[in-house]
Amino acid sequence: MSKNLYAKMALIVGLALVLGLTYSTVYASRDLDLAVFLPRANIVHLDAGAVNTQYYFLAAVPMTIFHYNDNVYTGLLLSDDITDETVGYMLDDWQAYLDQHPTLRRHVNFIGGVSPSVQSAVATQFGITDPMDLSVIEGTPIEVANQIAEHDWRSASTVVITPYLTSLSDQDRESIANAAVIAALMNAPLLYSEPTALSSETLNLIGDLGADQAVLVEIDDVLGTSVNTQLSGAGVTVTADLTTEAQVVAHVKSLTDQVTLCGLVDSGDWQHLPAALSGARYGGFVLYLRWPMICLRE
Repeated sequence: MSKNLYAKMALIVGLALVLGLTYSTVYASRDLDLAVFLPRANIVHLDAGAVNTQYYFLAAVPMTIFHYNDNVYTGLLLSDDITDETVGYMLDDWQAYLDQHPTLRRHVNFIGGVSPSVQSAVATQFGITDPMDLSVIEGTPIEVANQIAEHDWRSASTVVITPYLTSLSDQDRESIANAAVIAALMNAPLLYSEPTALSSETLNLIGDLGADQAVLVEIDDVLGTSVNTQLSGAGVTVTADLTTEAQVVAHVKSLTDQVTLCGLVDSGDWQHLPAALSGARYGGFVLYLRWPMICLRE
């Protein structure tokens, strides 16, 4: 990813946070601010010309941030462009945090094709010498999502599934971003499916995890009925099939008891990546701002 693009993403993180806090209405006393920091970093290869790298980043969201027993557990999720000034500052801050907690065992996951030179530089900066504390996760987006699920979940009752597409519309970006949010809120793996069918590897993984429920996030009804048939045949019940923006909003509200909007402004941009990260942290849904925002509060 170019420096300018990643810097823009960093600015959008701030925008997403502002929108999330400004357009937030709390319906219950649930506290989403009890954060527990985890001593590990997820470094993802991002390339402005490669849609696949968007999927790598979003698959890493629920392994970076997840909600469990009223706490939010969070690590570090960054681009692999360590020459970028913003990325460098965040790595320095994370190193300072780790140095303040020397007894914590630190770990780094390199996701989606991070170069060996970047892997070495990050490991050296964080003082990691044991290869067991470094993981390399590579492959297609579907394979990477499967590997992340195997890496981070011994078992899971629910999986979240969203379409894998090589060309994305705004609705597709909303789907994959909100799927990452919902997975983080449910502490569930995020998995990808071709529109026509789940891969045999993904189906086997779902069985290995012991999952018997699935949430599908597919605005505009992108996944074919064959996917539902595969899941049913594997003993997995689709508890929610979210095919509209309104259904996504309602589902996130049901998980958080609040309304928090992480708004996207520019069509076709990469704003949905940091917005998904913000939504995962604060319990917000990710939508393009196409109508008066006051409608979303009703």
